[in-house]
Amino acid sequence: MKHNYQLQRFDKLDSTNDWLKRNYASQMDGSVILAKQQTKGRGRFERTWESNEDLTFSILYKQAFPYPIIFPLALVKALESFGMQAMIKWPNDILLNGKKVCGILIETVYEGSQKAAMIVGIGINVTQKKGELADKAGYVAVDKEELLQAVLTQCERCRQLPLETLLQTYQNYHVLKGRKIWLDDVLWEVKEVTSEGGLRICTAQTTRILCSEEISLSNIYKERNL
Repeated sequence: MKHNYQLQRFDKLDSTNDWLKRNYASQMDGSVILAKQQTKGRGRFERTWESNEDLTFSILYKQAFPYPIIFPLALVKALESFGMQAMIKWPNDILLNGKKVCGILIETVYEGSQKAAMIVGIGINVTQKKGELADKAGYVAVDKEELLQAVLTQCERCRQLPLETLLQTYQNYHVLKGRKIWLDDVLWEVKEVTSEGGLRICTAQTTRILCSEEISLSNIYKERNL
């Protein structure tokens, strides 16, 4: 199903994701909520952050729910259209020159046991960070309006890809592809990311699919002598 995204702009919100969770029932499928300022933006494990100058918005899907891996892929493709070579740091970060420039938070709303809405929150750094944050966070020197339209365009293009193509393309931007990682004192090899966003890892004896909610990513990305 092709989306005609409907954009609503706010000067200030607590969180664009939270606003949609409160108001999804009255919003159209494909609504995009953009805030100039977020006072209680959230990431994984309810980590909070405040955004004053960056590009922060959320997309609402109420039917034909997309595969979660569409969104990091759409972001790297959008940055690619501006001549930037970004990579995906599983599960929800986008890296440019080794620094985080974008984060994604996907949340699901249920009515009883029925999936009623999928909310995709996206935050992109478009201003240079200061202090200690500058060591970890990069930024994208692109006009915010042009960047927003590029992301929405790529979200729709990626939604039209066959699943097999989507998965193969994702692997080209996957930071962990082919790496060895330590988890639970076992050395695993990273295989691929699944359509639902799980990370498939294996040893010679077993295969496991990791969900981002169940592990600390510092254990995966920590450098360790093999």
